[in-house]
Amino acid sequence: MPTPPIPVRVRPLAVALAALATAAAGPTTRPATKPAPTDDGRAIFFDTFDESSRGPRVRNRVVDAPPAGMGYTTDTPFGYELKNWIIADAEADGPRRSFWCVPETADGKVEAFARQAARSHDSIAFVKTQLPPDAARYAIEFRQWCNDNDYIGFVLGASNPEMKHDGVEFGYERQEPGTDNTVDAVHHRGALGKGKIDGHAAMKRWAAHRIDVDLAAKRVRWTQDGQTLLEGDAPALNPGGHFGIRQRYERGTRYDDVKIKIPHPAAPPTENH
Repeated sequence: MPTPPIPVRVRPLAVALAALATAAAGPTTRPATKPAPTDDGRAIFFDTFDESSRGPRVRNRVVDAPPAGMGYTTDTPFGYELKNWIIADAEADGPRRSFWCVPETADGKVEAFARQAARSHDSIAFVKTQLPPDAARYAIEFRQWCNDNDYIGFVLGASNPEMKHDGVEFGYERQEPGTDNTVDAVHHRGALGKGKIDGHAAMKRWAAHRIDVDLAAKRVRWTQDGQTLLEGDAPALNPGGHFGIRQRYERGTRYDDVKIKIPHPAAPPTENH
């Protein structure tokens, strides 16, 4: 028979004193912090885009006059190459080439996140580290700050880090399809189907994303700030391969704390003697 709950006695005087102390201290605010790390797996990749993540310092070619560039003024005239990533570009030598970087602003400040800071036509940033081919499950976590409303895609299990990849891809935009009208909704398409999810555009703020991949079940789940946005079958999933982030015309969006984790193996059952 279950043990009945123990009644809790509330002391009115103690409650009143606590309320007075809270009022005297004034309102409290919670500072914006990075999400606490989860302890549900072994990290095989983790990029915080600090000094150890930076490659050579390079110039943003979007400022060059046509035809080499676009002749644009930018708040990121320089940046540092992403040391732990491979960039595939639909227009690697053209004026709409991408500029994935750890940005350096016009006043010389070096940020601690990654962004695509050019007028890119279409490009994918792939993590150099490949998933182990025998990994039955894995999870990808990152923080994202959406700046624009164009297409962002997530590539899973690409054998080669190229634009024409063989991985599974799903993605979304924060605009009505065929328009440039920004909306507070996710219009998604790709391997997990096509549809609309209202109220989750998460524009101009940091949002915590997680993608759970189950190779055995051929299932993928995508969550944002702990809420499941998409979950479904992905029969074309490959074992191993690269994870990538595609941006088509999207620019200014930031990424930080990108982590790929393999779940810890289940503990063997304990024998009772």
